[in-house]
Amino acid sequence: MEQLGVQLEQAAELDLSIATIEKIEKGTRSLYDYEVVAFAKVLKVELAQLLETKSTNPNKT
Repeated sequence: MEQLGVQLEQAAELDLSIATIEKIEKGTRSLYDYEVVAFAKVLKVELAQLLETKSTNPNKT
């Protein structure tokens, strides 16, 4: 988790604490659009993958 915070800070100059990242994972804190872009970059996934919902991906249950 700490490594993710460091990578986000380096890649997009985001300073998210471990506590903040945990809140995001639990769904108790929303993400700003620029944070979603930073997460996609750090996780090396397409932005659309982070935005998928059950209705946009019929293969998920």
